[in-house]
Amino acid sequence: MTLPPEVEVLIAGSGPTGLACANLLGLYGVRTLLIERNADVSSIPKGILIDDEFHRQFAMVGVAPLLEKHFVQGVGVTFYGVGGAPLVEVKGFVTPNGFPNRSAIHQPTLEADLRDHARTWPDVTLAYGHGLTGVEQDADGVTATIARPDGSVAMVRAAYIIGADGAGSTVRAAAGIPFEGGSINQPHVVIDVADDPDQVRFSRFFCHPSRPRNSVPAPYGGRRYEFMLLPGEDPQTMARDDRLADLIAMIRPDGQVEIIRKAVYYFHQKLVTRMASGRIFLAGDSAHQMPPFGAQGMNSGGKDAVNLCWKLAMVLRGQAGPSLLETYHVERHSHARAMIRLSVMIGRLANIRSRPLALLRDILFQLANRFPAARAWFGRQGYLPRQRYVDGFVIDPPRSRNDDSFVGRMLPCPNFGAAGTLDLWLGTGFALVAVDAPQVHASHPLWRRLNAACIAFGAAPSGFKAVDPTDHHFDAVWRRHRGEVLVVRPDRYVLTAVPPAQLDNAARRIEVMLGHMTKQSAT
Repeated sequence: MTLPPEVEVLIAGSGPTGLACANLLGLYGVRTLLIERNADVSSIPKGILIDDEFHRQFAMVGVAPLLEKHFVQGVGVTFYGVGGAPLVEVKGFVTPNGFPNRSAIHQPTLEADLRDHARTWPDVTLAYGHGLTGVEQDADGVTATIARPDGSVAMVRAAYIIGADGAGSTVRAAAGIPFEGGSINQPHVVIDVADDPDQVRFSRFFCHPSRPRNSVPAPYGGRRYEFMLLPGEDPQTMARDDRLADLIAMIRPDGQVEIIRKAVYYFHQKLVTRMASGRIFLAGDSAHQMPPFGAQGMNSGGKDAVNLCWKLAMVLRGQAGPSLLETYHVERHSHARAMIRLSVMIGRLANIRSRPLALLRDILFQLANRFPAARAWFGRQGYLPRQRYVDGFVIDPPRSRNDDSFVGRMLPCPNFGAAGTLDLWLGTGFALVAVDAPQVHASHPLWRRLNAACIAFGAAPSGFKAVDPTDHHFDAVWRRHRGEVLVVRPDRYVLTAVPPAQLDNAARRIEVMLGHMTKQSAT
């Protein structure tokens, strides 16, 4: 194929993060080239769980109905102690984002569907079998050296490049960005089986010091089994079919399975010192690696994509200047670090090898479970560090985690029945959401320049479209922000919330924030 000599954004890597970026940039009408050194998407089912935020992102770009045919939606998780009693139980539930908290996926199918959907965007080109060999940047853009399948070399010019090319990132190396951290000495043998009789929609962690192990439901009636390797065990020996049968018998007494894949996984905790350098951006595993115990590795890449792509689109369209792109690192780096710490902590608690320490852990969790508030906190996954921006492209966010304001947080996505969901009404750009605030006058020129959608819950101001939820996902917003107007970013995060009389002042503040960023002058 003939590569375009110049694009607005070049993406290196066709994993879930790179394909998420391609679909988002296609949604925003950005001329994009995605290159991947392999001949096609991966055939290896590495990641297995997506969260509600990634699921919501799939819906935003229009690919969710295609993907959902291959999902096991609403997967819970139970951690069992030494004696077999549950320590923590999280049931599958629909979050305020409008999607299940956890869904099991088959990664090759997920990538294939994202690939096919990316090809439907007129501004997106995918080039498989094309490997990135070098990147140079200057004040005006980047020049990428690309190896074609026939061994010849192509040069492509781009305004920006996204390195979604994994742990061994060529883009990260070219940018000279340090990747700090190390390995975790908790290798696991991983077994994917077909037609497993255990069809319960729960992941099961057996936190026994003799050999920590777990199983996870998979699509198409399958299941994944993971067993921690003990000191002195040879990975190749433990991956023999007879040894695998012995391991599976620890969870399933008959041990009879149809093995479709086996591998030994080694885990890492690594994070770049910065997620961008000039016109180079890192996303997904090229920016951060974490063990799988929090089920957030692939999902963190999705969070990178949805945070970065609308900002690139705004800058490229002249609606904002390069300073907006600096908020990508500010908003994503600290959350990625928090997710790494959580994943490591869960792994350390689940994989304790000392029986006395394991029994102490069990006692502490059993004591905590005596309190209904603690059980409820575990049950709603309160231990997950949800993104809440206190710095970046946000105005007056609360500094206290106890403040229930939605400023800096993702806006819930209620359902309107036959009228669809809130995301369909918000569109692809900025939005004003009036919460029972009929005296709103969205007359400031900024809203026209941003082509902001105007949505109203409760009493509707002139020029706003009234909506009526059929669920309770918006209740918390109504209680906290009734009588206010929310300014919502394209990634569904709330930029600010103000009384109607202060909306023009909010617009001026946003223009000040965009003052050195936009081509128009603040008014």
